Amino acid sequence: MHNEKHWLTDIATGAGIGILSTKIAYWFHPMIKKTIFKDKEKTSGIVIPFYNGREYGLGLTSRF
Repeated sequence: MHNEKHWLTDIATGAGIGILSTKIAYWFHPMIKKTIFKDKEKTSGIVIPFYNGREYGLGLTSRF
């Protein structure tokens, strides 16, 4: 908004998408953990999205 590159609606929409995606992730996490990692007590993992200016991707790490 400061340099006239964003409108208030752009910022509010981005915040709304961020809040909604976080709520969805917290809602799905217990279901995913029960189905994929049902026998593993100390299993953990993380998915990391990335963007380097030209390419999009996901990084995945898991500990069994």
